Amino acid sequence: AGAGGVLGPQIEMPQVFAAEYAHAFVTRYLPGTETAGEIMHALGRHFADFLRNPLGFAYALHCGMDHRLERAW
Repeated sequence: AGAGGVLGPQIEMPQVFAAEYAHAFVTRYLPGTETAGEIMHALGRHFADFLRNPLGFAYALHCGMDHRLERAW
């Protein structure tokens, strides 16, 4: 369907956490300045270090880690 990749959890995820993770990822991904891999790494560290929640490490990216949103101007 034209998707550049798929991001999803590898385990069953609480809906509240999934919504927070998705919102944080999309907010950082839409500007197109960070790669998907950079965002995933940063979010995993953020949730683990600051919120003491390791669930951010359960997400996997099925595309290149260097994938970046290309904006049409």
